[in-house]
Amino acid sequence: MIRVYLFQTRLLGSQLGRGRHFVRRLASTRWLRALSTVCSGSGKPAGHSSAEQGLENGGAPHFPTTSLPRTSTAPPSGASPSVSSPASPDDWDRGGKTKATALTPLYASIRKLLDENKGNVCLVQVGSFYELYFEQATLIAPQLGIKVATRQTSNHTVPMAGFPVGQLQKNVKILVHDLHLNVAIVDQYQDVCTETDLKHRRVSRIVSPGTLVDESFMNFARNNYLVAVSVPPNVGPVFDPDTPVGLLWADISVGEFYVQQTCVRDLAAELTRISPSEVILPKGLEDHAHTYNIAGLFRRYFVRYHCVRYANHKLRLAHDSTATRRFVEGFSVREQAAVNLILSYMAVNLPDRALLLGLPTRFVNERFLAMDARTRHALELSGRSTAGSVSVAGTLWLVVRRTVTASGTRLLAQWLNLPLVDEAAVRERHDYVALLKDDHILRTRVTATLSDMGDFARAVQKLALRSGSAVAHLHSIADGLGKLQRLHSVLRDAQAAGGDRAHLLGRFLATFSVPADVEAAIGWTLVDDAPKPEVGPEIGSEPGGPRESAHKLQRQLVAAVDSRCHTADLYQRAGRTGTESILTHQFCVRRDYDRITAALHDELDALVQLEMRLFADLQRLVALVDPKGSVNRRDRVGKQFHVMAVQCAQKNLARAFAAIEQHGGFVILERRKQSVLVKPVHWAEVLEKRDAVAAQLAAHEHKVVEQLRYDILARVAQIRDAARCADVLDVLSAFARVAYEHNWVRPIFCDAPVLEVTRGRHPVVEAKLRDNSVMFAPNDTQLDSDSLVWVILGPNMGGKSTFLRQNALLVILAQMGAFVPAQHARLGMVDRLFTRIGADDDIYSDMSTFMLEMTETSNILAHATARSLAIVDEIGRGTSSNEGLAIAYATLVTLATHNRCRTLFATHYGPELKRLLDRDGVDTKLFRFFQTKVSTDGALRFDHTLSPGLSERSYAFEIAQMAGFPASALEHATRAQRLLGLGEAAEG
Repeated sequence: MIRVYLFQTRLLGSQLGRGRHFVRRLASTRWLRALSTVCSGSGKPAGHSSAEQGLENGGAPHFPTTSLPRTSTAPPSGASPSVSSPASPDDWDRGGKTKATALTPLYASIRKLLDENKGNVCLVQVGSFYELYFEQATLIAPQLGIKVATRQTSNHTVPMAGFPVGQLQKNVKILVHDLHLNVAIVDQYQDVCTETDLKHRRVSRIVSPGTLVDESFMNFARNNYLVAVSVPPNVGPVFDPDTPVGLLWADISVGEFYVQQTCVRDLAAELTRISPSEVILPKGLEDHAHTYNIAGLFRRYFVRYHCVRYANHKLRLAHDSTATRRFVEGFSVREQAAVNLILSYMAVNLPDRALLLGLPTRFVNERFLAMDARTRHALELSGRSTAGSVSVAGTLWLVVRRTVTASGTRLLAQWLNLPLVDEAAVRERHDYVALLKDDHILRTRVTATLSDMGDFARAVQKLALRSGSAVAHLHSIADGLGKLQRLHSVLRDAQAAGGDRAHLLGRFLATFSVPADVEAAIGWTLVDDAPKPEVGPEIGSEPGGPRESAHKLQRQLVAAVDSRCHTADLYQRAGRTGTESILTHQFCVRRDYDRITAALHDELDALVQLEMRLFADLQRLVALVDPKGSVNRRDRVGKQFHVMAVQCAQKNLARAFAAIEQHGGFVILERRKQSVLVKPVHWAEVLEKRDAVAAQLAAHEHKVVEQLRYDILARVAQIRDAARCADVLDVLSAFARVAYEHNWVRPIFCDAPVLEVTRGRHPVVEAKLRDNSVMFAPNDTQLDSDSLVWVILGPNMGGKSTFLRQNALLVILAQMGAFVPAQHARLGMVDRLFTRIGADDDIYSDMSTFMLEMTETSNILAHATARSLAIVDEIGRGTSSNEGLAIAYATLVTLATHNRCRTLFATHYGPELKRLLDRDGVDTKLFRFFQTKVSTDGALRFDHTLSPGLSERSYAFEIAQMAGFPASALEHATRAQRLLGLGEAAEG
């Protein structure tokens, strides 16, 4: 074929009369470059740079061959034809065409990956680096602090940047956590063969904020929820508030899975409660993302649009298809769509990971205290917005956090966001808290046992996802189950002691079942994580001399062979230096697990002992000649592999050489100036057999571990149930500890809609004051059918808002199962909690401060019931005085007479509201007026305690002066007040 090409070249040159000059010109064309490619046989032009060859081969050197293939086989479907075999003469470039120069195979494949993964930052593994290419290198590399370089090809300049593989976690954190970008990790697969020298690369996973599994930057104390939102198709840009919406949220890292149907009206509240890291919306909403009226609900979250294609992803759940279909049939259409949406998204982002998710838990709103998004934000339950970020400082979650496990801390956050409305369930939690609070010894033992327990529920999920070492995860699971077994024993011993707690503990133990056989199976299969044997001393370094050292080495090798020691330990005990490819693997299966494992270990031990005996023989031989001589193993010296380097003093080297030669059991490979390279006669055979047996043993262990993994994952439901019981006990112990340390009391529930609190305290403010050695001023609350509304008056800084929030937090604590900071507390179960606190606006949604205030107030008046609690602060302050007063009065009367809702109403319109109530003929028995005490003896001081009565002044000027208001401005304010007073007198 080459001769035909050359003949055509000469013929064409002679016909055109250009001879050798024409041939030289053609040599620079792509047609002859393709010819040189055929000669090189490498699939790349012969002039291809060695740097590019090394890059395309994952950093490995490329050695082109000059041999031609015998025949060319047809390429697989979808593959492009090889350059070395043109399809037809029409494809030949004779110099008259001007085709664009194509990219090299590596860059072409990367360009294709970038085009297939739009919207993702592609980190491509090339050898021991992850690299960015093309426009992504230019845009992303500077944000990672990486220098952008360029690679020059025939007709292209390709921007690129990279970092070592070991820095992947750090840079993924910056991209995902800080820059809120999706990252497609394109890994290089060495075990996949291709027709060319190009390494096989594909997307191993797409990292997004909601699909984190085991990244080091995860907050393991908080759930990392991925939420799918399913809305009806073809609804239009304006969604009706009653439009059904399917919600599904999952924490992939621990396997939690929940589903719910809600409506557009409640969607913001549900998203605030879940607090997702990422929200998935149907692809159909993307084109109209800015025109839909629900778009503003998602602006606080990381949003991705996804299209479900082809597969029925419900069948990816960890159950058989029949059970899955039967279970999912009970879901609504929107819920089923949400399930498909999230499972499809997981399948795309985690293509190589086996998801282990149980059937989703159905979430029912009616079981929990309802709170809208504004209420959760105003009460600062688990997050507090400061300086544009969210902090846990100053939150209720931080005050009650006494949990000692990461999983228990996650459950605490769930309970805090979901207080119960089932009185029996709340009382049961209070029973356990009271037991642990009163029994200090039991609480201490439970806490000590739990504190040693790792997050082995996460280890189960990592085992399922094949993330990290399966053996390490199995050990974590076994260790966790052992701790659970000890916890079970602690509770059983406490129950056996009798008393009032026996029945209560017995009820808990009935639901707390630890699968001890799982722990036993792991223990009987895997070697314990016992400390490795210490490395023995160097040969010849002991006082006994070289002979004794060599004999001791042999005794160590013989003694090392037992049921718990493996080949890698033999090398450590012998003080072996150097590295071995196969024996760096630490065997993990017990050698007495089965006959095959035992036989392979026996054979491997015999070969290792033979190897070490040959090594010891040479050491003993050298020691006899030169006690200070040394023998070291070398995997490679020049062209020699697996040799022993004998080093002696110059004067003893000849004697050592003669002794080795006279021994007859060693082959002298090379004699150097101060050393001799030696290899035992049967050395290669021994090493070959050793490596073969070790590889066979490693393969057998892999099968054993995979079978154990499969068996453990089949019991995952029992393991998770046991872990959940431990988490519940951790949270209850935390509640008991807080109650014991800060003198909190058990709340009493009744059927009447009352809220009676004696000497109640704000838990967060009290904790802050306690750190500064300041006492909190407690207050009483008495809301019942005779006094439904308390109107709280007083100056700013007097404590009105603190008192309002304090009572709301006491209700949340009581209904989540904790004790409350008070001397006495009695309340009827609250079904909905409302707050109208603070002044804010929402420019994005075109809502002014007053509009937002009225929207929140309207929500309270429309949905509050006789069993609700409303916390209202300064209604009507965002408009003119008279209109604001009228709005405040209307809200006050409606809550008392129409909604019949327990209400705490803080305002500066106290006297005015009292006069309106008297003139309007409203039953004033429903209203009680209280004021915060103020001391004006000298400096202005706030007492923060409530007393019945009306407050005539707000002390605005004094507070402004305390805040640094300029004296000249205060003079203007005083004059304006005087003028207003004169004006009113003149009008009168």
